[in-house]
Amino acid sequence: MRVETATPLLSVIIPVWDMTPGRADLTEKVVNRVWEVSTIPTEVIVIDNGSAHRRHLRASARINWVANKGIAPAFNQGAMWAHGDVFCFLNSDCLVEPGWDKPLYDCAKVGNVVACPWTNGEKSDGIGITGWCFVASKYTWEVVGPFDETFVPAFYEDTDWFERLYKSGGKMWSVPAANVLHVRGSDRDLLFLANRIRYAWKHKLDPNDTPHFWKQPLPNWSIMPSGPE
Repeated sequence: MRVETATPLLSVIIPVWDMTPGRADLTEKVVNRVWEVSTIPTEVIVIDNGSAHRRHLRASARINWVANKGIAPAFNQGAMWAHGDVFCFLNSDCLVEPGWDKPLYDCAKVGNVVACPWTNGEKSDGIGITGWCFVASKYTWEVVGPFDETFVPAFYEDTDWFERLYKSGGKMWSVPAANVLHVRGSDRDLLFLANRIRYAWKHKLDPNDTPHFWKQPLPNWSIMPSGPE
C-alpha cells in the first residue's frame, strides 16, 4: 500500500553509493519497498553520493546529489530537506517489512528517543544496534544535532550520534512490531577501526571497550498506551 501526500508524517532518508549494477538493483528494491508497504503518509529522500550505476527511481522519490562525501553528510542533507515530523535513517541494503512504519513512528513521537526495529527477525540490541535503520523525531534530531561529518565515508557516525543521544538525556528502544531485512552487511576493515578510534578519542573512551548502550538489551516498546515495558 503506497501512502504519499503533500504533508508526510514520515521522511525516509536513504544514502546511496551504487558501485555495481547489483547494488543499484538492490537500492531500487529498497526504495520501492518503502512505497509498497508504508501505511502512513511518507516521503522518500534519496541522497546519491556519486553512484557509478545510477537507476531511474520513481519520480516521487526526491533525489539529490552530494558528490562522494559519505553517509553522515547524506543523512544531514536529507534531514534538512525532510518535511515529516519523524525521520527514518535507512541504508540502501535494508528492506523494510510490512507493518514496519506505524510502530516505529509511534515510538519515536514519545520524546527524545530512537526507535529500532528488529532485524532479520531478531532483536536489535547488543552489537546489533547499528545505523542501518533507526527512527527519530524531528525534535530528537534538533536536540542531538547533525551527524558528525568527520566520520567519513562510513562507520561509527551512527554510534557517535547514539552516544550524544544518551548524553542529551535520550534513550533507545527496541520495537518488536517492526522488522527489517538487512540484505548485505559491510566488511569491517581499517576504515572501521580508524573511526572506532576517532569515536573513542572524541568521547574519552577506551577504544577496546564496547559502547555502554551496546552492553545491555534495549527495553521493548509496546504499541499499547502503556508505552515502554
